[in-house]
Amino acid sequence: IADTAVGVAKVIPKENYFTYKFVNLLKVASTDYMVVANTFKKLVLTYNAKMLVYDANGVGAGLRD
Repeated sequence: IADTAVGVAKVIPKENYFTYKFVNLLKVASTDYMVVANTFKKLVLTYNAKMLVYDANGVGAGLRD
């Protein structure tokens, strides 16, 4: 099984650097890209995210397509 690990971080910009704090860590126990994509969308809406970053290399390429 190829689970998807998800980390939600709050990034705080400073004048010359930034800090971050993980606010949630979870896994999506599915190989169905629709399930993973919908989970990403729910997280973006839940946390009012301004940016979504994911690894589109390897098996993550299915989400990009």
